Amino acid sequence: MSAEVIALVNYYARNAFSRHVQTVCNEVLKKRAAPDATLLFWRAFGMLQEGALNEAIKELQAVEARGDAHLSLPVKLALLHAHQQARAIDEEEVARLRGEVDLEEQNAPERARMTAALLLWHLGERGHARMYVTQLLEMQPHSAPALTLLGWIELHDAEAEA
Repeated sequence: MSAEVIALVNYYARNAFSRHVQTVCNEVLKKRAAPDATLLFWRAFGMLQEGALNEAIKELQAVEARGDAHLSLPVKLALLHAHQQARAIDEEEVARLRGEVDLEEQNAPERARMTAALLLWHLGERGHARMYVTQLLEMQPHSAPALTLLGWIELHDAEAEA
């Protein structure tokens, strides 16, 4: 996926334009011969933010079934969030997903941590997002995407304090 597309997705996600996130993903997916798992993930995020939990869960499970290591952690985090937002919370599924997230956190590649941090930041979980960004910066202290996201997190934290 091009940097411009992910930048647009993040812009819309940051501004809570969940329908636009889905539209961008859908338009790019139409132009591709094979569906891009990252676009499918962000489209599911847009659905999740709109409250279409069942559709988002189905889409996230389809992405999870593809077995992409760079999306495994963020998909599990998104599924966990979706199940926690449901009217009738399936406590067993939430507990299972928490266990899987804990396992994924131990072995997640850098790209998975970055996507997870972006997801958590867009979901408003800045503390958890900061944890992933800090881990990334310990591995790669000069990572421009991680430093940029840390800047956004700190900016929002400063705004919240003001």
